[in-house]
Amino acid sequence: MPQQALACREVCRRTPPFDLWLGGVQTFRGRVIYLAASGKGLSALHAALVAAVGTPAGEFELDNYHPHLTLALGYRPVRYPWPDVLASAYSEFADLERAAVTCQVRDAALFRKDVPGQPYLEAARWALDG
Repeated sequence: MPQQALACREVCRRTPPFDLWLGGVQTFRGRVIYLAASGKGLSALHAALVAAVGTPAGEFELDNYHPHLTLALGYRPVRYPWPDVLASAYSEFADLERAAVTCQVRDAALFRKDVPGQPYLEAARWALDG
């Protein structure tokens, strides 16, 4: 296992499970439709992973990190017009605008993508044991 993956596994071993909230539909620059995710434990895990792998703070790290669950990518082919996809997402997840859903995060997964445009594949999964 590469050194960075070992470091991630160790962070997860020391991290306790935590609550995660999924909120309403949002977009990134009109190209990505997602559900916002939040939680103190999520921010702490993200910061610990960034520190463990030695990744310099970049565009998507630390203060610029926006945890989310992607629903649709506008730069990928979709079967319906993009405004319809966005309207459908708002309709389908309207209840999350009123009250976020909560779940407990008990493990973390490392994903990889070997070829651009292909789906991500799970490379490793680690329990949060702290």
